[in-house]
Amino acid sequence: MKAKSNGQRPIAASADVELISLRKPGAMLAAYDRLNDDYLGEYVAYVDHVRGMTVKRRIVAHSKDPKVVSDAVNKLTARDRKKLMMHYVAPPTIEFADQGNGPLDR
Repeated sequence: MKAKSNGQRPIAASADVELISLRKPGAMLAAYDRLNDDYLGEYVAYVDHVRGMTVKRRIVAHSKDPKVVSDAVNKLTARDRKKLMMHYVAPPTIEFADQGNGPLDR
């Protein structure tokens, strides 16, 4: 279940879980890319639990407002706070439009 945050995008509930197999080459990189794609322009707090060759990633909260994420983090247990990762997914700042003046255009 997702709760609304002041009219913004919904806050992730603890049910948002992803299993990442460490047996697959590049699995953690792919998970990081998905995090960037799913939460563009937002603060994200998550906890990774490693068991053998599997990582269970639980999204604790996400929002454009860091206070909302901070409030959710403060509700975690001390054990989860020790493993907590926070990440801001910055929007791209580079335009990729072809300007026609690159080194290959000469």
